[in-house]
Amino acid sequence: MAVLPIIILILFSILIITALSVFMVISNWKLFVKCGRKGWECLIPYYNTYIMCKISGSKIMWGIILMVLPTVMSIISNAFEVMGTIFQNSDYAAGFIAIIVGLLSVAAIVVTYIASFIIYINLAKRFDKSTGYGIGMTLLPIVFIPMLAFGKDVYHKAPANN
Repeated sequence: MAVLPIIILILFSILIITALSVFMVISNWKLFVKCGRKGWECLIPYYNTYIMCKISGSKIMWGIILMVLPTVMSIISNAFEVMGTIFQNSDYAAGFIAIIVGLLSVAAIVVTYIASFIIYINLAKRFDKSTGYGIGMTLLPIVFIPMLAFGKDVYHKAPANN
């Protein structure tokens, strides 16, 4: 009998997550259209990051960091995990490998957030919004992106500096 509440909770969670995901897709679609792009461009991974750099006037380098760094870190983590199993009998080597993977992961997260801040701050400026609004778009996109997408703010095209 205790299984039924858990199943209901899981189904409710799936429903909420699906609804929020659909809401964000619609918000991003609307934002892309508002910026003079085609809405479907927000649906294609990697390409949408490239387009977001174009829309915001950010250097493509920041988009490449956002696209490539998580993939590279995944590969590096897997490689270090394999090395950890090879050196599992050596406490020193296994500990060293764990520290290196941890430091690289933290560095990758910091760099990824810096790239996101730069892109979203530049996007906010295209709508005459403050730096704080761009930070909000990075840290709380479920609130700030729909406000921009469905609001009356006007997009000002970014100069071509890419």
